[in-house]
Amino acid sequence: MQIQALTSEQIPHFTKEQIPSFTTKQIKNFTWKQPFTAEQIPHFTTKQIAAIPPIQISWFHDDQIQALTIKQIPVLTSQQIKWFYYEQIQVFTKEQIQSFTTEQISKFTIEQIQALTKEQIPALTSQQIQVLNEGAYRRCR
Repeated sequence: MQIQALTSEQIPHFTKEQIPSFTTKQIKNFTWKQPFTAEQIPHFTTKQIAAIPPIQISWFHDDQIQALTIKQIPVLTSQQIKWFYYEQIQVFTKEQIQSFTTEQISKFTIEQIQALTKEQIPALTSQQIQVLNEGAYRRCR
């Protein structure tokens, strides 16, 4: 299938049963002009999530971010994580914040760390807090 030929009007009509059928190569070829809906995102496989081009992450709307499941978040790559903007970080739920691995948390930029909200801060695990401290120390050296 020529993925680039699909229009933004067509993408929302793929069903939750069809979403897992897309190959990772097809996922990599979607453009920001072809957005998946928040209703479709939970049906992506973890391999598909990891295949989303990092720049595409910057185009995610609030509802798309909140649609990421706690099984999908741990497979986000460090390159994908770097593309989350300040405002996008603030949209993650407490459960989503807790699902970030320590490796992922260690890749947060200073701006992303500063974006954590008063609701998100208490959700950080002790292991996540530890790597935040270590990461900050490494960046200051």
